[in-house]
Amino acid sequence: MTGTECLKHDGSKWELQQTHSLLDAALALLILIPGIVCFVLLTMFAGSKEIWRDSIAALILITFLIFIGGACCSSGLWFMFGKCGSKIDKAESRVVSWWSLLFLYKERSCDLRSFNKVESVAHFGKGPPAYKVLLTDTTTWKSVRVVRECDQRIANRLASELAVFVGLPCESG
Repeated sequence: MTGTECLKHDGSKWELQQTHSLLDAALALLILIPGIVCFVLLTMFAGSKEIWRDSIAALILITFLIFIGGACCSSGLWFMFGKCGSKIDKAESRVVSWWSLLFLYKERSCDLRSFNKVESVAHFGKGPPAYKVLLTDTTTWKSVRVVRECDQRIANRLASELAVFVGLPCESG
């Protein structure tokens, strides 16, 4: 999630939505191609009588094609259409962290009063570190990810804006 962000902020509500970048969408097309090829091969093999002579080999091949095709297609769709975000409502004292993929939607809701710190944390992968912004309760170490992957400058800016908004101390990493 290093793509675009949409931040809405007024007196009692803070809302952030993140989508994937254009580079991720190009990567998604490259991932979708093997998935589509697997499903085309699957339909060709399923209709062929010769492959069913050895039923164990046919089942292994079809299982393999379903697994690879499904994995490629689902990850490609996530990179193209996946979104995530957070909503913080001071009036209701709620933090809602959510993600969506086309028509699927999942959210996690917590009480805002249970957190006592805003922090920007680096997580490392194969490339340069990506940063996320967390609301953290330092007594129970419970945390909610408010901002997913972004660069350090954006993460520190969003963490400081969020800390001012909710009135908590900010720790930038």
